[in-house]
Amino acid sequence: MGSAEHEMRMLLRRFAGGVRGTAPLACLLLGLIVVPGRSWPAVAGMLALAAWSVGYAAVIVRSTPTVLVILDLAVLAGAALTQQWTVPERAAADSTGWVLAILTVAVVTLQWFTATATGLLGSLALVVAYLGGAWWAVGAAETQRLTMVMWLIPQAILSRACVIAVVSAARRLDLIRAAQEQERVAVTVNAARRRDEQEYQALVHDTVAATLLMVGVGAVQGTPGWLRDQAAEDLRVLAGNLPQPPTELAALLRQEIARSPVRVACGSLPSTRLPEEVAAAIAGSVREALANVHRHSGVDRATMSAEVDPLRVRVADTGCGFRSDSGRSSHRRGISTSILARTAAAGGRAEVASAPGRGTVVTLEWARV
Repeated sequence: MGSAEHEMRMLLRRFAGGVRGTAPLACLLLGLIVVPGRSWPAVAGMLALAAWSVGYAAVIVRSTPTVLVILDLAVLAGAALTQQWTVPERAAADSTGWVLAILTVAVVTLQWFTATATGLLGSLALVVAYLGGAWWAVGAAETQRLTMVMWLIPQAILSRACVIAVVSAARRLDLIRAAQEQERVAVTVNAARRRDEQEYQALVHDTVAATLLMVGVGAVQGTPGWLRDQAAEDLRVLAGNLPQPPTELAALLRQEIARSPVRVACGSLPSTRLPEEVAAAIAGSVREALANVHRHSGVDRATMSAEVDPLRVRVADTGCGFRSDSGRSSHRRGISTSILARTAAAGGRAEVASAPGRGTVVTLEWARV
């Protein structure tokens, strides 16, 4: 049972308890005024029925044990069978007594919190009990006039049909919600998969692809030591055995400067400790920016500066630059995935400013929260 169906059934149960506990009291109050002969046993029985109705209503709001429902039907049937002592003869003959009013309330509300078979069979039993009590009170000839009581059966059927309709609507709402939740989970999973793929592509781009590109374009002459070290580093990163980076950003930036393929002019780096993923994202973006200087700028040096409060790291070169609105190339994909997307994923912001003949400036920012 879904949440919407559960809430609907609980609402029906509360309504049943409210109606079942209040309507019979009003009927019994009027019935006490016209009790034949002011019979004290009849009055006592009616007061007992009032107390039972209130107690029963309080219970069905929370739960409806089958035994309690059967006992209530027995109590109501007893009231119907004994109406010769509690209802004036004329009222018993033309079905205008308080007993029929209470049975009408009971038959309608019974459909709101019981199974279909229980509700309909219970209603039929009350109709039979009322006819038996009326026959006992006014005789078989007058009983033929009791057309009002026969309306209890259609009332029970209509009440049950309404319950089935609203519960079915709530069940459909649960199905719609479940389908929406499945779709949300699928979207979340797909987004996480795409994010993982992008991170992996950025990782490959920053490691093996970047190293092989430098070798392929002839930027590496002979077998310098840094190439061997870089290849070993690439393999460790891809294998997932790279130790967790420290959270001291300056130390990470110095590492990137030391292994940069171009010379980096940098002043003193302020000491600042950042969340691990933020520091790693900034260092990785700096690594890609320096690699881009080597691959695309046409110069062999770059400058770096860093400041805090708010944190801002800049990597600049005086190379050939490029048009930021030009078509997508491997250069642009490296910027979008390895710099912009990486910094954004860590909660920061990256900006790449460039123009032909004016060099490139990469700015990485992260605001403390």
